Amino acid sequence: MVKFYNINGDIMDTYHIFVIKKEIYNTYKDNPYSLYKSLYNLYNTNKDDLKLGISIYSQLCNIVNIKKITEYIKLLPIIRETNNKYLISKDNKKAIIILKYSNIIYKYTNINQDILYILNSYSEYLFACNFKKNNYYWIKEKINIEE
Repeated sequence: MVKFYNINGDIMDTYHIFVIKKEIYNTYKDNPYSLYKSLYNLYNTNKDDLKLGISIYSQLCNIVNIKKITEYIKLLPIIRETNNKYLISKDNKKAIIILKYSNIIYKYTNINQDILYILNSYSEYLFACNFKKNNYYWIKEKINIEE
């Protein structure tokens, strides 16, 4: 397992951000724990159940449009970019964004409101999960709360 650290040696939190289907959002917006548990179980699906996992993912989530979200991410102060991975820095807050078709991986030590705003501009149905710390939130509900 690779751990990412910021310049001060702090371990970066890792969130998997999923593009939730609108009808699923409407069902789970007031009960995010149930959605989190479904995604947690999906995250921990073993390879023998891959077909079932893909089926569940397809019912809950939309595929990330990497080309479209890249246009949004390029509005951020990018230090380094390689193979759909972005190192972003603003106000001494560093973050890593990794784009995959299944989800967006967001690593940070301090939440960057600009990143949350850009992600929310891409889709208002983004759900972030930290499976190691059992933490989750709707991106649009986290904007301006942390600062």
